[in-house]
Amino acid sequence: MTRRQKILILCVLAFFTLNLAAQDQAKTDSLKNLLVSATGDNRFEILLDLSVGLISIDLAEGLEYADEAISLARQINKTDLEIEAIINKGHIYELSTDDEHALESFMEALRISEDKQYERGRAEALYRIGRSYSLIYDFTRSDDYLNQALQLAREINNGELEGKILLNQGNNLKTNIQFDEALAKYDEAIPVAEETNDIATLATIYDRKGLTYYNMGDYNEAILNYEKAMEYRIELGERNRQGGIFLNIANAYFQLAKYDLAIENYQKALPIFEEFNNSVGISYVYNGMAVIYFEQKFYDKALENHQKKIEISREIGDLKEVGNTLNNMAIVYLQIANDSLSNLYGTTYTDSIIEEPTDKYLKIYSQALDYYQQALDIREEVNDRAGLAATLNNLGTTYMYAGKLNQALEYFERARVLSEELNDANELASSLLWIGEIYLYKGQYERALYYLNQSLEYALEIDIKRTIQAVYQDISEVYTRMGNYKRALEYHKMHTAVKDSISRKETLDMISEMQVKYETEAVMKDNQLLTAQSQLDQV
Repeated sequence: MTRRQKILILCVLAFFTLNLAAQDQAKTDSLKNLLVSATGDNRFEILLDLSVGLISIDLAEGLEYADEAISLARQINKTDLEIEAIINKGHIYELSTDDEHALESFMEALRISEDKQYERGRAEALYRIGRSYSLIYDFTRSDDYLNQALQLAREINNGELEGKILLNQGNNLKTNIQFDEALAKYDEAIPVAEETNDIATLATIYDRKGLTYYNMGDYNEAILNYEKAMEYRIELGERNRQGGIFLNIANAYFQLAKYDLAIENYQKALPIFEEFNNSVGISYVYNGMAVIYFEQKFYDKALENHQKKIEISREIGDLKEVGNTLNNMAIVYLQIANDSLSNLYGTTYTDSIIEEPTDKYLKIYSQALDYYQQALDIREEVNDRAGLAATLNNLGTTYMYAGKLNQALEYFERARVLSEELNDANELASSLLWIGEIYLYKGQYERALYYLNQSLEYALEIDIKRTIQAVYQDISEVYTRMGNYKRALEYHKMHTAVKDSISRKETLDMISEMQVKYETEAVMKDNQLLTAQSQLDQV
């Protein structure tokens, strides 16, 4: 039976939280000096800048300056400045992830704008309220407020705000996995943002389009949109944003198995993250490099990069990522053990797993088991239940390979129960499949069929073709061992059909990729110059 390969985790991000405290401190000190002699509108603008600049340094002080800006706007009796200051305060709460107080500020801005019939402020407040509701995953209210904001923005001919609203409507659709609808909304936003020359919104639109195509598995389109986003980030001079784009481009190239281009983009991302002390970004680069080295069977380098990542994750207190990385390191050690056994006994050594009375195989898997157990402990500590189910299954398969079927069954059962609680059909299908295999190896064929058929139901429901293929193969093996060769042949044919359909899809994807590559190279030769690429090379 063909073993199902375990997948290491890649990290894909749209934006990063940056550690810019030193730069922010210098800027705020300068603004405080300017504030001493500033008056009127100039003082108001400095107060706004100070309030935002202090978010990463002293939030309470930042909010004090925000309140002072509101008071000043009311003293000079300017409604537009009052609304701007209140929305600015809400924005500060939003950036500090205090969504409740952010929403309160935006609601206050809406009430005042309605009382004073200030339509521009009302449109902005409706938009901000819609964004706030999306951040707390109340998409019904979010869409309601965004639709009101969009209608009003069009009535007052505020194209810049219209583009931002369309972008956020697209984000809601993307979050709700309505990818085609999200792409349509992003495409609707592009000409609006272009008309107002809103470069920042355009950069974000193409970033989000890239992520959407990535989630859809269309990695070539993802790269094209990431590169367009990069052009705008370069135009804006936002070098701090470019690292995340390089990371996402690298991840897309990884999915296309273009490892040289993936490494190239990881290496472009790394110095940017280092420049801005972005520990999260640095750790994700190490993760991506580790996954590539794993794919290329450079296991020492894979472990070296995972170790760098885990050190950073521990430093910043991100225990969930520590758990992910420990799990990934266990997968590397598992593959090393499997390769060692393959060299000794051949690649089909797992075809006839039996209950092993000694610990000779267990010793070979000891490092994998140790790291899986560490991952399990961390995931239990941080209550990462989805990750916990995956690690339980991983521990079960490792004990199964080592011939310890009863221990394996215990872990698979725990994973099954947890996956049912989480309503995770993917992980549940895997748990049931593994349980079915345990009973197959134990010679309890009726029980094996029971669990394999349950696995098949879930796999068919969400169309997990690799699991469907494996179940058909296992059921064929069960019937073969039972001497029912007619049924065995039926399931073998179904197994082959699914396997062939997977192979055809992979072949078609490869042909499509080659066609895109050919057409792209032809255009390059005709044009002699790729402006976007030359810009990237200068970064």
